[in-house]
Amino acid sequence: MLHKSLRRKQPMVNKNSGFSLVELMVAMLLSLFLLYGVIEIYVSNKRTNNLQNGFSQVQENGRMVVELISREIRGADYFGCLVGGDAIQVNLNGGYDTSLFDFSTGGIGGANDVPAGTTVGNKTVVEGTDALVLRGASDKGIKIEKPYMPTTAAALHISADSGIQQYDVLLVSDCIAGNLFETSNANPEGSNTVAHNTGTGNIGNAFKEFAKTYGADAGILQPYAKTYFIANDLNGEPSLFVSDSGVINELIPGVENMQITYGEDTTGDLAINRWVYAHTLEDADSDPATPDTHDANSVSDMGNVLAIRVVFTVRSYGSVGASGDGILRKNYTVTTNIRNRMI
Repeated sequence: MLHKSLRRKQPMVNKNSGFSLVELMVAMLLSLFLLYGVIEIYVSNKRTNNLQNGFSQVQENGRMVVELISREIRGADYFGCLVGGDAIQVNLNGGYDTSLFDFSTGGIGGANDVPAGTTVGNKTVVEGTDALVLRGASDKGIKIEKPYMPTTAAALHISADSGIQQYDVLLVSDCIAGNLFETSNANPEGSNTVAHNTGTGNIGNAFKEFAKTYGADAGILQPYAKTYFIANDLNGEPSLFVSDSGVINELIPGVENMQITYGEDTTGDLAINRWVYAHTLEDADSDPATPDTHDANSVSDMGNVLAIRVVFTVRSYGSVGASGDGILRKNYTVTTNIRNRMI
């Protein structure tokens, strides 16, 4: 009985007494190692994802800029059946914007290594980049119909649904000549006629008579002048911009640089003899469309240029973890013939 009583009075051992301090420290250390591993995996995946996004941005923007500029170069210097712009008679009043409507030097222009402070419209061109000017006329499918144009001063009779508005500047041309003029009548689309009377409008016409009468073999075109250049967007990031007949638009973000060479035919055999630069702008207030000096390494006559080679440097949006400053960059080179000069 005594033995049984003593056994009943022995204290009970608590089997849930917990971890010791050493065990807790070891567990915390193991947890830190695991947490560090998880963080490293996250950071690595984040870095890889940023880099992949940067590659995607650069590739997509590079593809777009190559396709865009190739198409624009191929279509430049088009004036309908008329070969070259030197046969175009300008009916406009004096004081018109020659960078937009002077086709006497053809449809190709540009500037090499523009200096600091050069502007196009309200945008400042990035110093050291090139600018490219492409001129021509867009065919809107507007036909001249009977009775056509009885005299050189008569209105042009046109097809319906032309979309032409009063004061539009238009080019009428055939294979012999062309006239650049401003539409003077108030309702050309409703009347299916285009008048070119003298007087004041947005620009106005200095004289009414055309170089010739135009018939069914002529077309009415919309002239344009586009200046492509590099400038910073509202976030301070470089982009490719265009001034389309004086209207500035951002085209493709991430284009950091543009360098241009021109394939010039110096012998008249429709074969390129040398690749040279555009003239170099010296005056910071000059327009890239009208460079004022040149040397032996620049184009002697833009009218002899048959092809254009453009090298674009395209970059990612900010740092993506690449080497150096973290910004991913890639060069894209495109060489395109000026189709309308190869005929």
